Amino acid sequence: MQQINRAVAANDHENMMKALKMITTKFDIPIYPHDASFYLKLLKKRLFEKEFDGSELWLDDVKAIAKTVTSEIEEMQESKSYVLNVFSFVFIDFIELEN
Repeated sequence: MQQINRAVAANDHENMMKALKMITTKFDIPIYPHDASFYLKLLKKRLFEKEFDGSELWLDDVKAIAKTVTSEIEEMQESKSYVLNVFSFVFIDFIELEN
């Protein structure tokens, strides 16, 4: 946990993702390395909230944020698929009307 706390405090994407991967692997939580900035933003926000009482990020914080990012990314992927399907139907209808 010290590694992730130091990495988040230092805005160190690379070491934050290394520490996050070690944690999420133990708890079978998928991570998305290409979204390191999203993880860092949420972890930094939570660390800032905890600093008021002199605390650091705890395991429960990291697990909750990893699950939140996973959920948000999966929701975005579903929305993307929906929009692409709608676009495909509209485009196909347009092509058929043109012919």
